[in-house]
Amino acid sequence: MTAGDPAVAVAIDSLAVAYGGRTVLRDATLRIRAGAMTAVVGPNGAGKSTLLRAVMGMLPFTGSVRVLGGPIDACRARVAYVPQRAAVDWDFPITVRQVAEMGAHARLGWFGLRLGRARREALEALADVGLADLAARPIGELSGGQQQRAFMARALAQRADLVLLDEPFASIDATTEHDLLALLSGLRHRGTTVVVVHHDLETVRERFDDAVLVRGTVIAHGAARDVMTAAWLARTYGDAPHSGKATA
Repeated sequence: MTAGDPAVAVAIDSLAVAYGGRTVLRDATLRIRAGAMTAVVGPNGAGKSTLLRAVMGMLPFTGSVRVLGGPIDACRARVAYVPQRAAVDWDFPITVRQVAEMGAHARLGWFGLRLGRARREALEALADVGLADLAARPIGELSGGQQQRAFMARALAQRADLVLLDEPFASIDATTEHDLLALLSGLRHRGTTVVVVHHDLETVRERFDDAVLVRGTVIAHGAARDVMTAAWLARTYGDAPHSGKATA
């Protein structure tokens, strides 16, 4: 597969990112398969979030990143990004419905009759994630799991071709995680490329098509069954703690 191949959603070559006086990623190269659900796995501080932010063009970098066949600025409306909860200002005065509408507006624009359409599609997305009754609630008043559902609704309303999620299952209950995984699987079945930073290795093995192992660079990437082995995980984690049992 090549960078211009429609089978490739994200093509990264020799990516290096440095900030705060240190190199976070170096010489990272990989291909993320279009239409697959891919997990990004590695110890804390390995550069997983940095990788997603570089794909989104949120950080300066050297090397090459091509998204959906071109630079991110040429396709930003086709890419949905859900950051870590810690990166969001939950005190910002915005309602749950307005959060979801942001996804629809990214695709439809902000003008004329499209405003009403964006609201309808936002409410439909909120219904899909079980938040229709909380549409008027300030986002900061929701529980952590509900906030993640709201941001998932934003991604659904955007109808993006590529969805990037940075630790969406952190600090949520098992029921919410199950529901969000089902939503992501549904997106994948509709042809959306889904990339998730995730820590539970058993879930990666059971629910994801592909995996990317990261520790300062890309250690391995490919089909989850080939990558999530004891040998590759040992190279990725070393002595760092990780979730789930590594089996060959």
